[in-house]
Amino acid sequence: MQSPPFDIGLYPLSQDPFNAYKCAFKALEYMASGLPVVASGVGANAETVLDAETGFLCRSEEDWVRAIETLAGDADLRARFGQAGRARAEQHYDVARLAARLEGILQA
Repeated sequence: MQSPPFDIGLYPLSQDPFNAYKCAFKALEYMASGLPVVASGVGANAETVLDAETGFLCRSEEDWVRAIETLAGDADLRARFGQAGRARAEQHYDVARLAARLEGILQA
């Protein structure tokens, strides 16, 4: 797997009714790429990104500043979050796993 040309995946969303129903696909792409994620704690992001484990969920401007500064200054933390995010993407969002679950549901 080739590393992306950046160190942190950012996914800002405003906290409004429209974004409450957006999918967390961008966050999943970052996680699958082995990147730590800094995302708004809105909608599916709050279920997909594990705060302080695969990245940071932000609710305020101060949260964003703190999260980016923390990750920018700590390569080991970026690597740990990136590895945890990659593992989460593989375990919970892998197409083959999801297809097998769907097959089980349809056969039931």
